[in-house]
Amino acid sequence: MDKNVLIIDFSKSFLVKGIVSALNELRYTVQTTDLNKEWVNNNRNNLPDIILFFADEDCFEEMNKIDLFKTICTENGKKIIPMGFAEDLEKIRVLFNKNILCEFERPINTKEIVDRICAIYNGNYDEEEKKKHILVVDDSGTMLNTIKGWLEDSYRISLVSSAFDAIAFLSKMVPDLILLDYEMPDCSGAQLLKMLRGHSTTKKTPVIFLTAISDRESITDVLDLKPEGYLLKTMPKEKIVSYIDNFFKNYKAL
Repeated sequence: MDKNVLIIDFSKSFLVKGIVSALNELRYTVQTTDLNKEWVNNNRNNLPDIILFFADEDCFEEMNKIDLFKTICTENGKKIIPMGFAEDLEKIRVLFNKNILCEFERPINTKEIVDRICAIYNGNYDEEEKKKHILVVDDSGTMLNTIKGWLEDSYRISLVSSAFDAIAFLSKMVPDLILLDYEMPDCSGAQLLKMLRGHSTTKKTPVIFLTAISDRESITDVLDLKPEGYLLKTMPKEKIVSYIDNFFKNYKAL
């Protein structure tokens, strides 16, 4: 199967160039376009299965082109994968609605995009979507990447670096589990959990603390909020992964 990818990019972004380079290394044929008239006339009936749409303020100055492209996608039964900041993705959702396959919010992890494209072409996309989804909340970038590396083979992992980023994330998507650090600036893990328990969409979302805080008083305060677990970051990788695996084996959503 020919591995062809189309990227709609009005701003000639460095981010898009990085994605193109990564896909080229895997021998994908990647074409980029700003939907100029000549390109549309030559390609409207020959779109690839994977179409990335880089959404930014430049693209919304070309609404005639975007409307035409939506029509072309609908005519050919094609779906797009938009990339952009939250406010830009919201506009794309309104415009494309059922034409969206999945989306990526900036800041974007190039490897995650490439892995998703590979999963689609290898026929593993549905299996990937069936994986349990874990949101990891921690102000340490090193810890976020470590946990992602430990869990990403078995789970879909999303990362945020503050309680406020977590709230923004959860307003759009509720994961199957939240791994939550205790000690974070501005808003602690305990404060965040209290807020989640008080909101209708997240009050039953399971939370496991993964933290370096081990004093009895802090643990007692958190356990009163009834999280699904309290793990120390000093625990071996195998014990942390095993605990999460067993949690999903035994957990029954309310």
